[in-house]
Amino acid sequence: MPRSTAVLSTWANLPPNLPPNLPPEVRALATPIHTEQRYDEDLATFEMVWNEVAGQADRPPCSLFELLRDRLAAYEERIFPVPISPPHRQLAFLMEQRAITQTELAEVLGITQGNISRQPAAERQDCAVAGGSAKAGRAFPCQPSRVLDLTAR
Repeated sequence: MPRSTAVLSTWANLPPNLPPNLPPEVRALATPIHTEQRYDEDLATFEMVWNEVAGQADRPPCSLFELLRDRLAAYEERIFPVPISPPHRQLAFLMEQRAITQTELAEVLGITQGNISRQPAAERQDCAVAGGSAKAGRAFPCQPSRVLDLTAR
């Protein structure tokens, strides 16, 4: 972990205006992660910074924590992409996870159960829920447009 210690130490002591001659450990943070070795090194640094920051947003390493988090996430999204499920599958999953029936969801949204039943059947083009966005947002913790066709027809 010598690299992690050097990065953490250097980052914590940076002046507000970055000097032109940054150490190589810090300069590497300005480029995307391209290799698994670099990913492992950054992950080790991230864990060390995580322990150092410990939820205190006013600590100098907090910006380093955010930078590393974003770099690691970008690499993971590029190397291990998660395919987006069709909206009707997302709706079915969310309903199952929350143990919500179609009738209960229809009641929350102020629409008929028939409109809900067409969603899992992938008949999105036949199901319009005008003005249901805010209600759907309260029913599920995601963008309503990801699981329901909320356009008026």
